[in-house]
Amino acid sequence: MPGERTEVSFPVGARTLASVTRGWERAVEPGEFAIETGPSSDRTRGARLVVTAPTNGICR
Repeated sequence: MPGERTEVSFPVGARTLASVTRGWERAVEPGEFAIETGPSSDRTRGARLVVTAPTNGICR
């Protein structure tokens, strides 16, 4: 229905935020990440995630 709202949640784990290192391993580094969702590219809502310290390094 138009105007209907629903709250959703989903896990955002280390593997989701990881990038690939020069050694071809996945690792999470400190930084800012943006998540956006919406019915179209011009009508999105977003959230900002900040990783302030590296995890234990490599993500499997």
